[in-house]
Amino acid sequence: MLPVLAADDDTIAEALRRNVRVLCWVMTQPENHMSRAVHVQATWGRRCNVLLFVTEKDDVGALSIMRVDVATGREHLTAKTMSAFDHVYEHHRHEADWFLKVCHSRLEGQVNPFTFKGNYSATWNNMK
Repeated sequence: MLPVLAADDDTIAEALRRNVRVLCWVMTQPENHMSRAVHVQATWGRRCNVLLFVTEKDDVGALSIMRVDVATGREHLTAKTMSAFDHVYEHHRHEADWFLKVCHSRLEGQVNPFTFKGNYSATWNNMK
């Protein structure tokens, strides 16, 4: 059990960030870059070792955009996801031990994924 700390105490979070490499890729769409994605980046996205926003348009220089050539819309979500998986594998697979895929509207920061993943090894045969 982790100790209860003040809201602004990042001691445990920073220790976990150094020891648990997590790539977070956030599914979003162009109309949500400024209304949602920038806030993910400013809040819980800071906890990720690598933070990528999967979207169809690279129009915000402040975000780490992973642009996919897929039409916008829910009916193309599978193609968008598969394209993102390919990109992460080809370009970022050695930068993290864990890969977290989320939607821009999820409040992933409410449950700290690093705390959970910090209890496990990145290899299946060596789980604590």
